[in-house]
Amino acid sequence: MKHIFSALWLMSMGLMTVQAQTWNEDFVNEPQNLRYNSASPTRLTDNAVRDFAVADVHYGLTKGKFHAVDQSGDAHNIEAYIGGLRHIGNFDVAGRIKYSNMTDKDQIWNTTLWNNPLNPYIVCDSVLSDVTTESFDLMATAAYSLGAHWRFGMELGLRTGNRADQTDPRPQTTTSSIPVTIGADFTPTEAWSFGLSAGLRHFSSIIDYSTVQPLNNHTYFVMKGMGDYLQRNTGSDSGYDREYTGKGYSAALNITWKDPNGRFADFLEAGYKTENQDARDGGTSYEFRGGDYSETQLSVQNRFQFRPSSRMLHNLTLTARSTNGTGSWTEQKREVDTQHGNLVYYRVLAKNTNHKPSLLEAGANYQLDILRDGKRDFYVQVAGNYSSLTRKQYLGGSTPKQEITLVDFNLKTGKLFAIHDVTLLAQLQGGYTHPLKQKFATGSSYTDSKDITAVYTRPLFEYAAASQGRAGALIDASMPVSTQLTVGIYATANYNFYLGKEEFWKGYKGTALTTAQFGGYLKF
Repeated sequence: MKHIFSALWLMSMGLMTVQAQTWNEDFVNEPQNLRYNSASPTRLTDNAVRDFAVADVHYGLTKGKFHAVDQSGDAHNIEAYIGGLRHIGNFDVAGRIKYSNMTDKDQIWNTTLWNNPLNPYIVCDSVLSDVTTESFDLMATAAYSLGAHWRFGMELGLRTGNRADQTDPRPQTTTSSIPVTIGADFTPTEAWSFGLSAGLRHFSSIIDYSTVQPLNNHTYFVMKGMGDYLQRNTGSDSGYDREYTGKGYSAALNITWKDPNGRFADFLEAGYKTENQDARDGGTSYEFRGGDYSETQLSVQNRFQFRPSSRMLHNLTLTARSTNGTGSWTEQKREVDTQHGNLVYYRVLAKNTNHKPSLLEAGANYQLDILRDGKRDFYVQVAGNYSSLTRKQYLGGSTPKQEITLVDFNLKTGKLFAIHDVTLLAQLQGGYTHPLKQKFATGSSYTDSKDITAVYTRPLFEYAAASQGRAGALIDASMPVSTQLTVGIYATANYNFYLGKEEFWKGYKGTALTTAQFGGYLKF
């Protein structure tokens, strides 16, 4: 259930996360490449910088109490990254390898890793623990230009992660995701280009609970969505196993138009995605169906670009996305096969839709870049976003519904300074999120001591629907040490603070969350 709220939070924060920018090629390519955020891997052929490599290492720190109840307010991580672009004849290639090691202290409820954000079917527990997450992320992209009219591309990825803690009950989560995307473009004239891309993603995640001290009895919460759950405990099940399997498919069509004079350009892309994630519990001991979730998504983005001069660049990007999900729960009865060694199994009684989320998102982003020698020198970005989430839980004779509608506004500005041989980037940004609608409901049928609404469902809702402000800053300094090598260091900080009225849960008043990052890099 926590992923549903995380989706809104990530959406509202997406444009405001301070990143160290000058060490990455997107600092130059994203403003100028009209198709930079296209789903098609052929986007590489439009980059302004096509030969670039970087290695980066940084340390991140999170402190504060303004966070979701299933996340940590005391975390730190170390991350290493190496990647780059190369242009070789008719080929453009790109790749990256990223390693991350994160420790979250006093984390509760969340034991999943990279599940679909709207999938309500999770297994969790209520014991605070220190969680370590280790992950690898690999991606390779290639695009080939065949003459003046055709371009082809392919992108392959692999993301693996392991998450564990050492407090009973002890969950260990192993997750992998493998995305594949292919694309092709046809350019009949200098002004027009038409593209098509298609993608496939395989997802697998295994959660394995175990206990070392069997005398202590702990509860597992098998979530059925929006506060409704089943109970398991370490007294009857010393361990608990869950496996998610899923597949996703995507397709996108795009059209690009460019003014022959090079002043105006427009890119339009429409996309479709569908995916499913099915949960099966019990491992090799038995099979309990823990919820089947499927989702479809329609999206569209349009980016208009205007170059009034060689020193000025305007970009206006409009986006919209509609996501609809269906969760199916299988009613099952526990049986014991006394004729085959007291084998436990679950007999299927019925399967029904019990959960339906829908998420509508829209955004507008305007960016002004002042260029020097074809590169960014000063920039301003103004963005606004709208999101509306509705979740329905079907409980026989009733259908409780939650609704959260948010708008947020963001402003970011940055400037490059040349101080002798040092290039200095200074960036400031801020934003505000305001809830337009907040309607709370819970699907839980439990009361008294078994009711987790007060300690879990309500805090999650209050956080997701909260009014909040944020501010951030970035400083980045780099210096060439040879014609082929540049070294740099950077520091970032974000400060998010609660501005709500504590309507659904008391506990966020006066709280804030600070995240910081310190790193160094080599460009070569």
